Amino acid sequence: MDNNYNNNNNYNNDDNFYQQPKENYQNPYDNYDNGNYNNNYNNNGNNEPPEGTTAFVLGILSIVLCCSFPTPIVLSIIAIIYANKCRTIMGGVDTSKSSTGRTCAIIGLVLSALIAIAYLAYYVLIIVASVASV
Repeated sequence: MDNNYNNNNNYNNDDNFYQQPKENYQNPYDNYDNGNYNNNYNNNGNNEPPEGTTAFVLGILSIVLCCSFPTPIVLSIIAIIYANKCRTIMGGVDTSKSSTGRTCAIIGLVLSALIAIAYLAYYVLIIVASVASV
């Protein structure tokens, strides 16, 4: 007969297989306090806040998408905001991802501005040439 069931087909309480561990159990919701996430990051680089990674990804995307005019400007601004937020969380210290994200965001912003100026100059040149030929 199966050891998990007694004669009345009820669960045998001696088997702890399906029970939650009692010792060294950490509630996954302990870091939440009234809907606010408590960021317990230290300044030695072992733990980085997710804002640094977000700034890093958005900064790279702003460079990759620099030819699609309004998108990289928005991505760059959001990346700079997240990098500054990461710096504030870390107590004024930049993480490698946040500083790289801020640098990529600035490069993406400058590239998209240069491309926007080139597009504008191209269209102005077409309009001037079409008016001059008439």
